[in-house]
Amino acid sequence: MKKMNIICAFLLVLSLMTHPFSAFAEQEESLFSLMDLSIREVSDAESIVLDNESMTISTPGIYLLSGTIQDGSLTIDLKDDEEITLLLNGVKITNTSGPALNIKGASKVILTLCEGTENTLSQGTAEPTEKKSKAAIYADSDLTINGNGSLSVSGDYKDGINCRGKLRIVSGTLTVSATDDGLVGKELVAIGSGSISVHTENGDGIKSTNREEDPLGSISICGGIITITAGSGAETVEFPTEAFGFGPMNTTVSTDEEESSSQMGIKAAGSIVISAGSITIDSTGDAVHSDTSITISGGTHSLTTGDDALHADETLVISDGFVTIPYSYEGIEAAEIQISGGSISVIAHDDGINAAGGETDTEENNDTSNPDSFPGFGPGRFGFESTSTGTMTISGGTITVISEGDGIDVNGDLTMSDGTVIIRGSQTGGNFALDYDGSFTLTGGTVIAAGTSDMAQGVTSTTVAGGMVSLSVRDTLTVTDSAGNEVISCVLPGTSSMLVLYSDSFESGETYTITSGGNTADLVASTEATPGFSFGNFRGNRGDPSFGRRFQPDDAPGNVPPFDFGETPPDFPADGIPYAGNFPENVPSEDTETTSLSE
Repeated sequence: MKKMNIICAFLLVLSLMTHPFSAFAEQEESLFSLMDLSIREVSDAESIVLDNESMTISTPGIYLLSGTIQDGSLTIDLKDDEEITLLLNGVKITNTSGPALNIKGASKVILTLCEGTENTLSQGTAEPTEKKSKAAIYADSDLTINGNGSLSVSGDYKDGINCRGKLRIVSGTLTVSATDDGLVGKELVAIGSGSISVHTENGDGIKSTNREEDPLGSISICGGIITITAGSGAETVEFPTEAFGFGPMNTTVSTDEEESSSQMGIKAAGSIVISAGSITIDSTGDAVHSDTSITISGGTHSLTTGDDALHADETLVISDGFVTIPYSYEGIEAAEIQISGGSISVIAHDDGINAAGGETDTEENNDTSNPDSFPGFGPGRFGFESTSTGTMTISGGTITVISEGDGIDVNGDLTMSDGTVIIRGSQTGGNFALDYDGSFTLTGGTVIAAGTSDMAQGVTSTTVAGGMVSLSVRDTLTVTDSAGNEVISCVLPGTSSMLVLYSDSFESGETYTITSGGNTADLVASTEATPGFSFGNFRGNRGDPSFGRRFQPDDAPGNVPPFDFGETPPDFPADGIPYAGNFPENVPSEDTETTSLSE
């Protein structure tokens, strides 16, 4: 994954050079080849004007296409070792019963969108005459889209673009609507730049499906502006309100990789690597889902979901970038979570961040019809055993969590050595801001965690001074030292009765005054453990079904005003969460701007 990120960054630099690709194109593991990135001259192409008749091209070369096919298709039928470039120069193809563009054979097909042109490829609602060709663009080969024009794709029968090889989007403006999946690249989806908008009714936005060979089935995003709406949207999902309620599930009903019943934004059987760009998702299912790993090292992303915003079955790594989760059932979930940088803001109906993996040990625990037995209990809770494990490591970054379940829930050990963590956990009991089954080792950074007192947990081992305080925390929280100097100031919405407060700006043995909502308490900072109540993954009331609020323009990490249940919040600002308080500024820098891969 590190190599892939380096390649992405290298490509962005190379794209600004006059002759950038001669050496790089030789690398077999590159995401984009010289051919992918090159824009062929119109003068080099053979001109074809479409005139309402279906057409087949069976000779490799470069073709300049214009014109219309009202009810038919353009078919590419080459040998497996032959390549073709199609310059779309104002093309409109509609096929009521099959693909508008049907690529039956080739090693690679390049679609170049000529600058300033609008191109449209549509598949109607009638069942295709060829069973497998259930997409407006269907490709049995690798497919690359580049250029500076626009392409609208409509898959009214099933998919928008379905590529059985590697799908690469280098540049251009791409708008896709589909009844099922929007963009499918079985072996790979790689996005370097451009503006991409995807809307799906019943399927996933961007998807890679190959499970047979690593690293196939992966998705890599190096730039671009990507907007995805998958399904009916996050706020149409009804969250459970009863005790021991179980939320949306990350499963599909079919084992056929193409018969997906999920409505996820970005979904991969392999890894997902995001190193730059801007991604905005509103999805019924998970916003970003990988069956293996997710790595985020840059970009500005807003993920709104009726399930998990970021879900990886194995490992999830965030090292940089701006990740905002304005609405979710659970914000971030993976068996192993590593956060070393970036800015992360989460609002979750259940757990904000959940480090969990594995299955329950006994059939009794899997019997959800028995109210005394539920999956997910930690070892020894109520006498039930679980093999569910999870770890979380925080070594940098700023994390803000507002949740109606646990703020951070780890089914194993939590370790923190640097960074800032601000949590407002459940206000209804049965959960707390911090919940771990193993240990919480703290050696650096700042932790502000407010929640109820019935399940409060602190730290098991710390070299950072602080403590646990019983205090009615309401909205603004201020910490001053003995000289009256303000050390910490932030806003925690709602009301909490227990506060865990540690900071490497505290001096052990010093007394600090904590003020919130007119209430005051003194904290004598120490490095003594405050493990608190260990209750594992017990789930109480899930909270108000209308829970959820998008961050507002004046919000910042630790500066989120009280919730207004039932409101219809405005959209999250495109330029991130403005700075407030004395925590690191959370606004995208110039480094997050998208750089085109081609000129």
